[in-house]
Amino acid sequence: MNPYDVEAQKKEESAPLSLTWEQTQKLKQHQRKYDEAKRSMMSVYKEEENSQTDMSFSEEYVGYFESNKGLLLGSLHLCFHGLLSVWAYSYYFENWRIVDSIYFAVCTITTIGYGDLSPTTNASRLFTCVFALYGVCIVGFFINLAGQRLVEFHQQALKVVQLRTQQKVIDMFEARKRNGVSKIHLKEHEEDELKRQ
Repeated sequence: MNPYDVEAQKKEESAPLSLTWEQTQKLKQHQRKYDEAKRSMMSVYKEEENSQTDMSFSEEYVGYFESNKGLLLGSLHLCFHGLLSVWAYSYYFENWRIVDSIYFAVCTITTIGYGDLSPTTNASRLFTCVFALYGVCIVGFFINLAGQRLVEFHQQALKVVQLRTQQKVIDMFEARKRNGVSKIHLKEHEEDELKRQ
């Protein structure tokens, strides 16, 4: 056959594929095996998807926000922020009382800024800029941590409610099955109830 004969190639490609009966049966058998394997893989995949609640690298891995390390580290930074406030504003820059330094730190990290206390020197103002950004980052970290924990708690509560509801439905159907109640009996029972009313 001439490789440049495009018409002959098109006719050959479009010609129906003729298979013997045995070849057709083998093809169907392979197709069934393929479909079975695909179904079993999909069911395994769905089971794994349902069993995994988080995408972890390994079984023992616990995420940073799920562990208590994040809470501990954030608490240490918060304590350091308070001590840094006392040192900087009570002893180094401003000579404020310790209570005023802590009050200023809390007002700064919560971004309230009443304005009753404010740094007076240029050095203390520059320090306050960095100090305030550091404090806001700490507060943001705690808000993120609290939000993660709240979402996890809500998801767990929803799972419990869903499992209870599923169990109630299953119990209801099993009770009807044991009692021999069918759809016909239920319809007759509903009609009797309507007539009574």
